[in-house]
Amino acid sequence: MPATIGSGLLILVGGLSILLGVWADLGALLLVVFLVPTAVLMHGFWKESDPQARPLEMVQFQRT
Repeated sequence: MPATIGSGLLILVGGLSILLGVWADLGALLLVVFLVPTAVLMHGFWKESDPQARPLEMVQFQRT
């Protein structure tokens, strides 16, 4: 539960920071801190054993 709240705050603060133009660089950094680990954890194409699912996961990883 605390991780969910923390990730939600990262997205909210980062997005609002960029939207409002207040410390937009910090806001972008907060979004990167959330998105990079999320992409690695959720779209691990290198772990996929199904040859048909692997390209799909790679595309989803690169989109994030």
